[in-house]
This record gives sequence, structure tokens and C-alpha cells, in this order.
Amino acid sequence: MRRRVLQVKNAVLHHLAVPGLTLLIGIGSALAQSGDLRAQDQSTKPPAANSAPSADAAKETQRKTDEFVEASQAINGPAGNPECVWLGRRVVVLMWRDDLDTRSL
Repeated sequence: MRRRVLQVKNAVLHHLAVPGLTLLIGIGSALAQSGDLRAQDQSTKPPAANSAPSADAAKETQRKTDEFVEASQAINGPAGNPECVWLGRRVVVLMWRDDLDTRSL
């Protein structure tokens, strides 16, 4: 009788362990994707009284957006995606910096 009770307890524990583990992994993944809560709170603060830097930042953002749109129109396929355009520019800049022929002594 005692052996049968232990088998039932083990069976119940095994049936609860798998969904429990799945739930813990799911909660951990959801929390990892939610990001930093403090960063979200800081974005809701009102802008500073000095609007000149924010105007410059807005112009810079608009310029970058326009460049990405222009590149996506000129390049067909996935290579025109903004992340691919950014990566390509970054690679070219790094290659230019590391090239010994372009350095001035």
C-alpha cells in the first residue's frame, strides 16, 4: 500500500513539474523582453525648457530617417532594410579607419 501511495505522489509530481517548469521559463522570457522599467519611466518626463538641443536632435533624426528611406528606395530586397543599411555604413567606416593606405602619417 505504501509503495502504491509513493507511486501516485511521484506521478502527480511529474505531471505538475513539466507545466510548472514551462510556466517559469515563460515568465522569465516575458520579463527579459519587457526591458528596464526605469528607462520607460524616464521617457515620460516633460522636455527641458531649452528647446534648441531638442530641435537639433529632431532635425538629426529626420535626416537619418530620410537617408534610410532613400537607401531603401535605391536598393531592392532585404539589403534596403534600415538595419542592413546601418550595418553596411558601419562596416565601411570601420574598414576606412583601419585601412593603412588611408591613414596619414
